Amino acid sequence: MASEQLIPDLIGYNGNVITVDPYKPRAQAFAVRDGAFVAVGDNDDIKDMAGPHTRKMDFAGSTVVPGFIDAHIHVLSSGIRHTLMADCALPSIGEIQEAIRLRTADTAAGDWVQGFKFDDTKTVENRFLNRRDLDGVTGQHPILVAHRAGHVYYTNSKGLETLGIDKNSPDPPGGRYGRDEATGELDGVLYETAADPIRFELLSKVTPDVRREGLKTICNMFAAAGLTSVHDA
Repeated sequence: MASEQLIPDLIGYNGNVITVDPYKPRAQAFAVRDGAFVAVGDNDDIKDMAGPHTRKMDFAGSTVVPGFIDAHIHVLSSGIRHTLMADCALPSIGEIQEAIRLRTADTAAGDWVQGFKFDDTKTVENRFLNRRDLDGVTGQHPILVAHRAGHVYYTNSKGLETLGIDKNSPDPPGGRYGRDEATGELDGVLYETAADPIRFELLSKVTPDVRREGLKTICNMFAAAGLTSVHDA
């Protein structure tokens, strides 16, 4: 029986444990106490350390790796987006419309509804969103959806109206408005700086409460994905 000082809170065993120790690169089991590893080794050695209140996890041959470190990630901004916006990393425009529609339920009429992570190359339609797609979601809320690459945005008719532009509006410096090739009507696609007035002037300011919730949300997502350390770029 191990001494009281070494009785672990948790034992994991029957695993393919990757230790990243060149002298013992693999192990079967490990023991943790107060959030720190206290032993790594064979099943029998580690299981003998258990006390009456030690929690035991049988990995049944699964591989166990150390927590990953992401050296370049946008921690706070990503968390805020997951808190405020619809996740549009979905395989069809219909599913994206539904995700945005769900966001409108908690949004006052006239306030902006936002989406992010849209990627046309990952949808079965393999095309950009357009004004008509987003008009099909709501006519009461202006919408702004960001492409995953960060250089293209999409809005609905209410968004164009709120922005104060129409087919006769000239393209802004450093950007342009998407237009129907046949009619010249705006199609709701905003390239580069064309979205800046919405992003920097028309959207509500992020509150401290949203920042805190965003940080909590993204940290939970990191932990679930095995990221134990990150560097905010």
